[in-house]
Amino acid sequence: MIKEEEIAKEKAQKLINKFQLYVKDTDHNEEGFNWTEWITNAKQCALVCVEEMLAYSTVQNIGSPESEGMREQHRKYWNEVKTHLS
Repeated sequence: MIKEEEIAKEKAQKLINKFQLYVKDTDHNEEGFNWTEWITNAKQCALVCVEEMLAYSTVQNIGSPESEGMREQHRKYWNEVKTHLS
């Protein structure tokens, strides 16, 4: 379980890092960037991404019992990532 949690935590951080490249600081002034807001914006983008993954895993219809087990594992993983983003 700890291994899975570490992997989810790493994935959460990777998503934040990727979205930092695309979010703009909305409170830029002569003192510089508002780093807290910048990270918060990146986290919100990452959360949208994770919510999309969870929504897809809910509607995906593969059919076999083995596939359902994989889908449940997929949902569990992305919920762990979401926990680390919150």
